[in-house]
Amino acid sequence: MKIAIIGSGGAGLTTAWLLEEEHDVVVYERNPTMGGHAHTVEVERDGHRHTVDDGFCWFSESMYPRYLALLKTLGVATDAVDMTASFTDVQRGKSVFMPPVGLGPVMGVVFSPFALGNLLRFAGAVKAAETIVRDHITDITCEDFLAGLSQSKRFQDEFLLPFMSAVWGCPWEQTLRSSIYPLMKYIVLHRPTAFSYYTWQVIHGGTAAYIRSLATHLEHAVVYPDTPVQSVQKTDTGFRVRSRGILTRSSWPPARATRARSSATPKASRRPKRPWPNLNITKPTWPPIATPPTCRPNAATGRWAIYVTRARAPT
Repeated sequence: MKIAIIGSGGAGLTTAWLLEEEHDVVVYERNPTMGGHAHTVEVERDGHRHTVDDGFCWFSESMYPRYLALLKTLGVATDAVDMTASFTDVQRGKSVFMPPVGLGPVMGVVFSPFALGNLLRFAGAVKAAETIVRDHITDITCEDFLAGLSQSKRFQDEFLLPFMSAVWGCPWEQTLRSSIYPLMKYIVLHRPTAFSYYTWQVIHGGTAAYIRSLATHLEHAVVYPDTPVQSVQKTDTGFRVRSRGILTRSSWPPARATRARSSATPKASRRPKRPWPNLNITKPTWPPIATPPTCRPNAATGRWAIYVTRARAPT
């Protein structure tokens, strides 16, 4: 079968890699480079070069077991990092550390009605979402979920809704219309136990490392960079994809399609089926960029400030 894939991000390249052994695969990419949302920038600081991801960067085994299995299959190294979040009401000058790890933050919660009250109410909201996450209930909106909570409207408007909107990265109105399931799935699956950090994974060397690995594993698929798709048309036998002088006709069923293979290539020499092994990642030493700067609220940015930071270098 002839297959055209639009976009050479992680999903596009993985799809091409998994299909190229049995099909003719062409990948169109509008940008000069591959990667899409996986975008790593190199910066220099104090004479040392570091990699910084300005797209996605954090992931966990509980949320992305297949993605981590893909990284292991590709031989892409990951680092385990301890994470935390903090919520700051800029106008009041008060913050909540989530979770409060260490003597200072714990004592700050104990002696702060603002922090202690919000943490307890937040724990109640997460508890109420457990059934939604467990049963994969996706037809409840955030607005409906908030309406069913026992917590006060003030807590919802001044803490819970701003927190959810910041985590989801969208305006309040859009957050209220969204399903509560995917948002609370992140929170329920990654909530820490007691006063401890929650652990996520990052790709060693930035997300571009796994894009490079995928690209080097491609043997038959053809990738056209800097080639935006101009049109996609449905035909009787498939689709016609056109882009700046390049025309691809996808076809089905497979019996109609042909694959140009050398008759001299024995079947046994072709790459075997891609395995999906169980993930078992060790905790490596974090590179020299280790200690993150302290995050402080900026009164010019608005009332609420949400920070999700790496808590400390793993040991």
